Amino acid sequence: MVCLASDPSASTLFTGSWDKRIHAYSVDTQALLTTFEGHNDFVKALIYTNILPSKPLLISASADSSVIIWNPSTGQRYHTLKGHIRGVQSLAIDPVASTRERIVLYSGGSNREIKRWIITATSAKEDKEGEILQHETSLNQIRFLGDEREPDMWTASSDTTVKRFERQELDMKHGKVQADTVFEHPDFANDVVMDRTGQWVATACSDEEIRIWSAGVRLSFLYH
Repeated sequence: MVCLASDPSASTLFTGSWDKRIHAYSVDTQALLTTFEGHNDFVKALIYTNILPSKPLLISASADSSVIIWNPSTGQRYHTLKGHIRGVQSLAIDPVASTRERIVLYSGGSNREIKRWIITATSAKEDKEGEILQHETSLNQIRFLGDEREPDMWTASSDTTVKRFERQELDMKHGKVQADTVFEHPDFANDVVMDRTGQWVATACSDEEIRIWSAGVRLSFLYH
């Protein structure tokens, strides 16, 4: 397995795999419920969302450079999003910009761009003015780490940096978004998480160290 997602009740587990398929399993019985077929390469990221009333969605990203939006119960494909020129590795829903009428989704992958998509109950399209070009190479992770008090977006990249994009920057026009914080690493930056208070940020690097940061300063590291 490459990636996992679950519904809010934790009754169904979705798995993305090297075999290009997505499987849905009952957590209680471990029975296979549904198989999703449509990608042509590895499934790299999964998100389940019920932001849109009465229309839960499963969103998948693949090394085939596409993002697919599914009915999580039946496996029906609603939309295929194309725009990336290489594999897509990370997905994140903007929890502040998304509403009951639309989902704002970000995707990043083996190329340097981060794309923004607008998804409604009836349509899905790229917001070309929301594209972010602030990394030099592939995106390994995109995350919104906090809540309304910490609504910014963080990214981890193989260009050895973790970057923060403030909320007001995310609403800038195409090509104008700038990172306000950059954490430099000696090797690929693979992931980033934040503690519940929003005071500390942890980053994972290919040099097998976990670094703890505050206000842009590394405080400590742990060996993995």
